[in-house]
Amino acid sequence: MKRYLLLALTTAMLVAGFSSSALAKERLFTFSNNNNGAVKEVNYYLDNGAKVVFMDTAAKATDSTVIITVVLEIPDGTAPYQK
Repeated sequence: MKRYLLLALTTAMLVAGFSSSALAKERLFTFSNNNNGAVKEVNYYLDNGAKVVFMDTAAKATDSTVIITVVLEIPDGTAPYQK
C-alpha cells in the first residue's frame, strides 16, 4: 500500500512539474503490463527515437501485475501514435 501511495505521489508531482509549456515534448505514461495498447504506444515512441527520462515500477503481491510509470522525451517531428 505504501508503494502505491508513493507511486501516486510521484505521478502527481511529475504531472504538476511537466504542465509547463517548456517541457511540451516530454510525455508521461502510467499503465500496467496487462495493457497491451499502452505498451505498444510506448514502444512506438521508443522505436522512433524517444528517450526515457524517468521510469518507476510497482508490483502487486497478489498477482503478476506491474504498474509502470515512464516519462519519455519525444523528438520533435515524431508523428503521433495511431491506434
